[in-house]
Amino acid sequence: MQSNTYIAGRLTVNLACDWRIADGEGRHADARMFAALTALAETGSLQGAARRMGVSYRHLWGRLQEWSELLGAPLAHLEKGRGARLTPFAERVLEAERRVAQELAPRLAALSSELTRLLQALAPGAVPVLTLAASHDLVLVKLRELAGVADGFQLNVQFRGSAEALRELGNGHCEFAGFHVPGGRLAHYAGGMLRGVLSRQHHRVVEIMQREQGLMLPAGNPQAVAGLRDLVTRPLKFVNRQVGSGTRLLFDGLLRDEGLDPARIAGYDEEEFTHVAVAATVASGMAQAGFGLRAAADQFGLDFITLAYDRYFLAAAAATWESEPGLALRVLLASPRVQDLIDGISGYRALRDVVLQLPEPGLFAGSGNFIA
Repeated sequence: MQSNTYIAGRLTVNLACDWRIADGEGRHADARMFAALTALAETGSLQGAARRMGVSYRHLWGRLQEWSELLGAPLAHLEKGRGARLTPFAERVLEAERRVAQELAPRLAALSSELTRLLQALAPGAVPVLTLAASHDLVLVKLRELAGVADGFQLNVQFRGSAEALRELGNGHCEFAGFHVPGGRLAHYAGGMLRGVLSRQHHRVVEIMQREQGLMLPAGNPQAVAGLRDLVTRPLKFVNRQVGSGTRLLFDGLLRDEGLDPARIAGYDEEEFTHVAVAATVASGMAQAGFGLRAAADQFGLDFITLAYDRYFLAAAAATWESEPGLALRVLLASPRVQDLIDGISGYRALRDVVLQLPEPGLFAGSGNFIA
């Protein structure tokens, strides 16, 4: 079960996703099945899993039998003197649930944020709510939780691709847009995404961090993948980010720079909407390679080959940055708690000078080096 909680005054809004699997004979399973499989995997015994779930050994064993019949394959092996372990089938089932939960998280977050915004607009004395349409990022998930009444504003984060986030800013559907562009020699690939969206007359941007991007591979790299060319020359199943995301822009730029034809990559058109979902797909065995953030790969214990870095910006109208909540956001971004948060995530580097800059082409070309 995946839930997201936000505070609106003294109200708590909680949106949750639940499961129900059923057949035509009245048998069914719900989220408790995934909780039981997780407990069994982590404790290594049926007794330990039953204790964690607050049920008897006999009850849990009976439920496992029922769920196995429903799904058509055994979920656990019990070995005398050696405890219990999940079957390979059960491991794939549990990984699929985790992958779906990770994919739903940003959608639930967006809906929760929108409901929070509506409630705060009705609450007496409520603090301003700033809407940020942004390319998916692990820091922004946590930044939304950090920003609160004490900062003088709350943050409503709605995850989009970089290009879509910038369009929403241009259309007046949000106060801020979060987007990232390739760093170093690949910076020119961002030109099409930025052209005609940001203007030096009306907008200002701040660069808040840089991030490592590269190939996500199964733990131990069993296929001995060395780089992008292996995706073209070998029958490796790949999982991609969606069209319009900054990560897809970066990946396509890397392919063009090496003269590689994306049509020859098996799974190039298989898309996920977050870095975590890509990592989960590789971890589940549904793909043998993906492209995205080191941090997401580390979260799932994957191998990682660094290929590039990107630069993450927030954009808004100059007047928005100078407003009271806009100034408060800049103070928060420059604070040690946020910069330490960024530096504490693998493959991330915080920028120490969070300053307003004109959105000119030279700014996005930047330097060729990842910040050490």
